[in-house]
This record gives sequence, structure tokens and C-alpha cells, in this order.
Amino acid sequence: MSTSGDENISTYAPFDSPLSGTLANIASKELNLMLHDVAANRSISIVDVDAIAADIGGGEHLPDGVHQSREMQQILRSEILHILNDLRPAS
Repeated sequence: MSTSGDENISTYAPFDSPLSGTLANIASKELNLMLHDVAANRSISIVDVDAIAADIGGGEHLPDGVHQSREMQQILRSEILHILNDLRPAS
């Protein structure tokens, strides 16, 4: 997940450009954007953990930014299963 509940930067002015070279959370967000761009132009599917966490509450379901709650794991598994079912050839 590219977003952390511990982010408390009020201004990026003191950081050198490019921000992704200095701040890991910015680098992660840029990688997510690149992945979305690739998915838009290729036949691949992605599961957006950031969006899921935003929907259900990242602070509660991903408190340390890494370990997911049971509910979040179930949602992710469901999304992956949905993608795999969509990839099945029609019979």
C-alpha cells in the first residue's frame, strides 16, 4: 500500500526534486500510477489495495501499512477470484 496513516507532511517545499527520490511514499504512489497506466493499455488486471483500504478504512484494516485485517484479506481474495473468473474462457 502506498499510503501510510503516519504521513504528516504539510509542505513538500524542503524536499529535493524529484520527490520520489527522497520520499518512499511518493515513489510508491508514482509506481501505482504507472501500473494503472500499463493496465489501461494492456490486457492485465490489478487489485488496488489503496482504494480498498480507503473504502473500508486503512487505519483500522491496515494499521501498520503492511499487515491486513481479516476483512481486508477477504476483500482482496474476492477481488482476485473475480479477476480469475473473468479470465476463464467461455464454455
